[in-house]
Amino acid sequence: MLNDRGRDKAVLPDHDLLVLALERYLHQQCWHLVYHHDYGEQREPQRLRRTYLDESRSGLTAIESVARSSARYALDTWSPDYIHEMQRLGSVGGKISKRRPSWTDADLDALAALDGMTVAQQAIALDVSMSSIDRMRRALREG
Repeated sequence: MLNDRGRDKAVLPDHDLLVLALERYLHQQCWHLVYHHDYGEQREPQRLRRTYLDESRSGLTAIESVARSSARYALDTWSPDYIHEMQRLGSVGGKISKRRPSWTDADLDALAALDGMTVAQQAIALDVSMSSIDRMRRALREG
C-alpha cells in the first residue's frame, strides 16, 4: 500500500487506516493459520502446532496488536525510494555473493610443482576434486 501510494505521489495513509488494512488482510488471507481461543481455555492437542491468538491484557487481540506494531514500523521506516533501494541492494548482493576459492597460494604452488600430471593424478596427489584442479589450473593461467 505504501509503495503504491508513494509511486502515485498520493498522500500516505495514517496509522489507523494502515492498521485496519493490515487487520483485514490478516483476517481474510491468514484465517486458516490461526486458532482463536479465550484466555485460559485449554488448548486442543491436535491444534498445538497452530498459532494461538490470546486476548492481551490491554484488550487487543494478537491480530490487532501485530497490525498496530507493523503499521507503526512500516510508517516509521518506509521511504519513497524503498523499491529502488531494495533493487540496488539486491544488485550489489548478487555481485559480491560469490564464494571465494577454497585453495590457498600454497595449494597453487603445489599444483604448479605437479606440472605434467593428468588432472586425475593431481587431484589424488592434492586430495581435492578434479573440478577443483580445473579451477586451480585456470587461476594459475590467469594469475
